[in-house]
Amino acid sequence: MAVNKQSFISLVVDEQFKPSRNKRKVYKKVARLNESLGFQELNISLSTVNVDEEKLLQLIRQLKNAQPRERASIINALPAGINI
Repeated sequence: MAVNKQSFISLVVDEQFKPSRNKRKVYKKVARLNESLGFQELNISLSTVNVDEEKLLQLIRQLKNAQPRERASIINALPAGINI
């Protein structure tokens, strides 16, 4: 997704993991408004990090599809000082 020529990766997560779950009503209303506009509560701004966005997206998808017990080993297998 790009907003004002800035790239983002938006993460769609279960309700139980949404940040607004533990927030006040005003925050929840703003979160619902953002979602109605096509945004998510969890977004990674790629303009603030030095990563290859395609590789990061592949890693996120790999972690999403992995069994929970496999995720730590995927992360631990990443090279030190990784530059995705």
